[in-house]
Amino acid sequence: MQEIDKNDVEISVLYKWGTPVPMKDAFGNTIETLYVRLIGDADTNRARVFALRESANLRKVLRTPDTDERLAYIPDWKSMRNESLVELVIKFKIREYVQKVTKNLLLPLPIEPDSDAPLEDHEEYQKKVDQWPNVRENKIKNELQEVVDTERKYLKSISKGELALEAENAIIEELCEQRMYDAFQARVLTFATFKDDEYKIKYFKSVEKFEDLISDFKEQLFTAYNSINISTENLKKLPEVMQ
Repeated sequence: MQEIDKNDVEISVLYKWGTPVPMKDAFGNTIETLYVRLIGDADTNRARVFALRESANLRKVLRTPDTDERLAYIPDWKSMRNESLVELVIKFKIREYVQKVTKNLLLPLPIEPDSDAPLEDHEEYQKKVDQWPNVRENKIKNELQEVVDTERKYLKSISKGELALEAENAIIEELCEQRMYDAFQARVLTFATFKDDEYKIKYFKSVEKFEDLISDFKEQLFTAYNSINISTENLKKLPEVMQ
């Protein structure tokens, strides 16, 4: 068969990929069938811009005195002990610590022996490969504990005013991160969900309509969209698949 040059691959067909989504109620009954399709770069960028604006708006109101959001999420630091503040900071920054550890993790995969190496060498190599996920997980846990211990020691050394500021910043950062993620997902599903199997009639007229859904229905749409989302690695393999 003639070799397909990478420039001959028509990737626009990927954005036609979609799937029916039978929306189930709490008893497992299908109450309606929707249709979800992959969105393209333009809509993805619009969703990203929307999410950043939502995050920025939340950050602003959280830093504004006497707003409902600030009163709901930012504690009264004066009534809290230093030890509680320290643990609060660590709780809200734990994802940041994990990212730091995994980013800097040095744990190469075992080196595969030559094809003509003794059988026992291949058996030992396979054993190391099988154990590698657990070794990696334990290494992450140990290094994460070191990071947390170092951070805890630092937080205990600063004044209560500095500690309160650390806690406030950590809470705001985590809430804004979550808001950005939720807003991005909501906007994507607003663009991606249709009433018909030809993907012509949008189901949601606005992102607010999507956000009004109960959490279980949102999750069903998230799961459906993620099931058809194509990773970069899969795109790299596309020419091979199309041969």
